[in-house]
Amino acid sequence: MRRPVPTLALTLVTALAAAACGSANVVGGQGGSSEASGAHTGGGTGGAGAPAAGGAGVTVRNCGRDVTTHGPLQRAVTTEQSATETLLALGLQDRMAGTSNIKTSVLPQWRAAYDKVPVLNPKILTPEQTLAARPDLVYSPYESLLAKDRSGTRDELAARGIATYLNESECPKGARTIHDPIEAQLTDYRNLGRLFGVEARADRLVAEQRAAVAEARTHRPTGAAPRVLWIYSAYDGQPYVAGSAGLPSAMSRLLGGVNVFDDVDDHWPEVQWEQLAARNPDLIVVADLEERGRPGDAAKDKIAQLRSNPATAQMTAVKEGRFLAVPGVEMDTSVRWTRTLTQLRDELVRRGLVR
Repeated sequence: MRRPVPTLALTLVTALAAAACGSANVVGGQGGSSEASGAHTGGGTGGAGAPAAGGAGVTVRNCGRDVTTHGPLQRAVTTEQSATETLLALGLQDRMAGTSNIKTSVLPQWRAAYDKVPVLNPKILTPEQTLAARPDLVYSPYESLLAKDRSGTRDELAARGIATYLNESECPKGARTIHDPIEAQLTDYRNLGRLFGVEARADRLVAEQRAAVAEARTHRPTGAAPRVLWIYSAYDGQPYVAGSAGLPSAMSRLLGGVNVFDDVDDHWPEVQWEQLAARNPDLIVVADLEERGRPGDAAKDKIAQLRSNPATAQMTAVKEGRFLAVPGVEMDTSVRWTRTLTQLRDELVRRGLVR
């Protein structure tokens, strides 16, 4: 059953839609495995990669669903920073109706563009905030943010004529068809390029990141494959580490290394501190989420935990200070992932683990 939207929110949406001249039109959507959204043509920055003229419809397959638009999208809402920055990297700030859930500072090259986009909620969107923005697309990197008490489910939004897009690497169980997280990420760029009519921009972004992948593959271990431990957070006293399903494992492999929890088929499984020591990593990559503000989010806090916990304090990597702190947003499904790939490469080379 769809969650009812409060009358106040519906009244606001109706009033805004009536008053907005030239805003995106909403075409009747369908629930289930097909979504449709209406959009005017135009927008963009012109030149190469500008939106295609003529308003031709586009359909892409996303996590087992058809996402259809009737012309390039004009009013996207993003549920989290990585989705926001992906659209900014594609030069789509003029077609974003709102952002939310920023965990760390936006990169300098996107800051001016980001400042032009309304922030609907600095934390997690509500259904009312989502509808009030009159989106033609809700783009989320994570399925958990497309929920009834957040931006709304995919079916709920489709019933209102609002398309949704979910990052391919985060598809629900059984719906994921692209199991290589890097290929999933690049597929997202291409799909979004089609939905927004900016295919040339998407192709350039894909080419840039493929070049980073090609460069990483030129490096080889100096001995045994370096063993890399990726720690994202520590909730309720236990660490959450990278499993095999996400970009950290792919980045480790590109550089001839191995994620020490590559045998766990999950993105960020919860493990025990004793298991970290048993895996005996050569390098520990730690997510820095200090700006998010939760206890223990800062990289320095996680490193302090590793040094003070009896189960991990005697690990060679801990005693020798083999840590690499990176922004947490770059360890997950994010357009920024190649920055962490470069930092990992440099750290492994500096420590003589790859050449």
